[in-house]
Amino acid sequence: MTPADNSSTPLRIIGTPVQKDGNYVLNEFAILGRECGWICPQCNNEVRICPSEAGEHTFICDSCNARFTVRVDAEADTFLPSKRPKPARGMLITPVVSAEAGTETVISNSHPVAAPTVRESTGLLQWGGMFSRKKFALREGANIIGRKDKQTPSDLEIEDPEMSRRSVRIDAIPDSKGDFTYTLTILKSLNPVKVNGKAMGEGTSLKLRNNDTIIMGKTTLTFKTSK
Repeated sequence: MTPADNSSTPLRIIGTPVQKDGNYVLNEFAILGRECGWICPQCNNEVRICPSEAGEHTFICDSCNARFTVRVDAEADTFLPSKRPKPARGMLITPVVSAEAGTETVISNSHPVAAPTVRESTGLLQWGGMFSRKKFALREGANIIGRKDKQTPSDLEIEDPEMSRRSVRIDAIPDSKGDFTYTLTILKSLNPVKVNGKAMGEGTSLKLRNNDTIIMGKTTLTFKTSK
């Protein structure tokens, strides 16, 4: 079986690869005939697949040749809930800001229903003014940011009419020491995205560093990490 062709459509993450016996294993199954994938922990490359056969199969990263074992289900019609919980479809993650001056609101992208414990990374996004500062904690794996939209929701949705839907993705990938690297990928640039003042084209990626600024529409996000 071969990986799916790369495309501009957002990657449906099915889990975080776990190293086992020299290879990687995906604990969540893939669905027969449905495109999905994951982020390679060795090179941060997207591994896209569209399985044509049921059963347990091995896929190889085109960039670094890392091997991944995935179970393909022929009967399921929906993916299992991700180990990285996401907002309910169409749910706007809008912080309630305290009237007390200087209060910060921390936003978590956890699902409102019971879910397995999920590991948060050391990174976050921060925006807003002095008296209405907001924070969004980045989780391990893919984090999608974009304009509020019921049909194509993001992990972090911001009510900014000049921001694209599902505009960017930030991948928080841990290494063997538990430290994280953060990669920003532009999914849509119809409404321009700027990083540290530089316009970024659709499909481009870069590593994020502490205090990098990301401008999407009228919103300026600041990336923060404790490491």
